[in-house]
Amino acid sequence: MLEQIRHMVRLMEASRVRVHVMPYRIGAHPLLQSMLTLMWFEDQPPVAYSEGSQVGRLHDSPTVVTRLQAIYDLALSDALSLAESLVLLRATAEDYERHD
Repeated sequence: MLEQIRHMVRLMEASRVRVHVMPYRIGAHPLLQSMLTLMWFEDQPPVAYSEGSQVGRLHDSPTVVTRLQAIYDLALSDALSLAESLVLLRATAEDYERHD
């Protein structure tokens, strides 16, 4: 786990990924049980791909894509900022190092 956290920190520091940690205090959220990818194209309407533990699904209905975007926006507004997430991941890595 330590190496995975360090890898995420390195990717964040290099601006290769954007990680926003969802704090425990938020509780259950629809996106905590699945993965969501939102895609926009220059010449096509947006689509979304959601994946759970048993199934993945491509969504092309504008209504569904809009709803999934709203769910994502809500999750992002509840999550820690990029800077806060980086601080938390660094502290978590340090905790793992102390107990290794």
